Amino acid sequence: MDAASTYEALADANERRSEPRQRDIFLALAADAHASAGRPAEAERIRQKLLRHSPYHLLKPYTSFTEALRSSDVNDYLGDLRQQFPPDTALQMLTEMGGPLFAQTVSFRGSAEKPPPQAAPQAQRRAAPSPYAASAPTSFPPKPEGPTLTWVPGLLVVLVLLLSLAWALYVFGGPFLE
Repeated sequence: MDAASTYEALADANERRSEPRQRDIFLALAADAHASAGRPAEAERIRQKLLRHSPYHLLKPYTSFTEALRSSDVNDYLGDLRQQFPPDTALQMLTEMGGPLFAQTVSFRGSAEKPPPQAAPQAQRRAAPSPYAASAPTSFPPKPEGPTLTWVPGLLVVLVLLLSLAWALYVFGGPFLE
């Protein structure tokens, strides 16, 4: 499996897991990998897929992925992503998302032999949750109980305005009041 395929598979997996930020990161990396491999048409296909999901992405203003690569902003963005998620790390993430049987069938250097077909015991199918699954909170923290003091900032603003007005009257109106 080449880097572009790995990144695209990770993007699809994150789409299924409703993680749009991760999906967009791996789509951008997939397009970059296709462009680096001399496949500009595939890079553009991935860019279009990314823009369907995120119409206001950094890649939006450009007419093609090849044109986007001429931008220093895009190159900086992709360079940061490449550093965070090199192909080996992406492959490891993908195998962790796919479970233990998937890890035996994927290799970065090429496809490995398929394992002999056997039914996985129920305990093996329920593998430990991936560390990436707990990265995003699924709910918001509960509201604090007790009185909230949302009126305090407003009171402070009014108090500062009144003191400023009194000071201005004292400084500028002092000679007229005598």
